[in-house]
Amino acid sequence: LFFNLASFVNNLDRVRDYFGEQVSFYFLFMHHYASWLLIPGVTGAAVSAALYSNNITVDTSKYMPFYALFVCLWSHVMIKAWNRTSNDFAALRWNTIALAESKCVV
Repeated sequence: LFFNLASFVNNLDRVRDYFGEQVSFYFLFMHHYASWLLIPGVTGAAVSAALYSNNITVDTSKYMPFYALFVCLWSHVMIKAWNRTSNDFAALRWNTIALAESKCVV
């Protein structure tokens, strides 16, 4: 997760050469998802710390619906970013655009 992206891409190319595009897309998605999970993770930890310090439970907090809305918006943006990333790798780097379109999440 916390390493050089160029190193990851080089290793991903080696995985693609050995196992094929579908396996390399799996690892590309897992890297993308783990990177994007930092955003709601850090935000959720901050919200939990703020609630705990004020002795407020999740059930009685008036801010939890806003956090839920934030997570919904985050998930939409993350999926759109994944579509862009997968198409970028498929079309520009690996020349396998048909595979990316068949596995595209809308």
